[in-house]
Order: sequence, then C-alpha cells, then structure tokens
Amino acid sequence: MAHLAQSSAGGLAKAWAHTATTSPLQDDATVGALDLNTATGIRGLLAASLRALTREPHSAKVAATIAQLVSAQRAVIVESDIEREMREVKAALEQMKHYKKSA
Repeated sequence: MAHLAQSSAGGLAKAWAHTATTSPLQDDATVGALDLNTATGIRGLLAASLRALTREPHSAKVAATIAQLVSAQRAVIVESDIEREMREVKAALEQMKHYKKSA
C-alpha cells in the first residue's frame, strides 16, 4: 500500500513536470512550407522533428516517441523511394511507347 501512496503523490503534474510547453518547430519556416500530403513533405517534417528532439534531454516516454518517429521516418523514406522509382518506370514506359510509334 505504501507504493500506491508514493506513486500517486504528485499525480499527472509530477509525471509531466518536465514536458516542453512550446513547439521547437513553431518558428521554423521550412516546416511551415512543407506539403504534408506528400511523402516528401512528411519525410521533411519527421526529419525536422527528430533534429529538434535531439537538442533536449528526455524522459523514457519521450525517448520512446523518438523511436516511433524514427520508425515512421524510415517507412516514409522507403515509400518515397518507391514512388520515385515508379515515376521513373512510368517515364521509361512512355518513352518506349513513343519510340515504337515512330519506328
């Protein structure tokens, strides 16, 4: 029972006492210019977020969030690479179509 009393002392205020109250990205003009409807825009936002997060000491909860962002960024990078490759394949196919028509 002593543990229960100790763990509830301070409640959420204690748990979140060291949480930043402002966004380190709020004044970053490059972040505001990102198109978050594209993989490239999300990739840029995640990269900026990770850079901002590495500037401060963090709790275990924040460290876990950073790890999730890294995983998300990796997935977006893979997706954007696939999208780029698909565009290149489409362009090559279009060139082949035009070549066949002219031959």
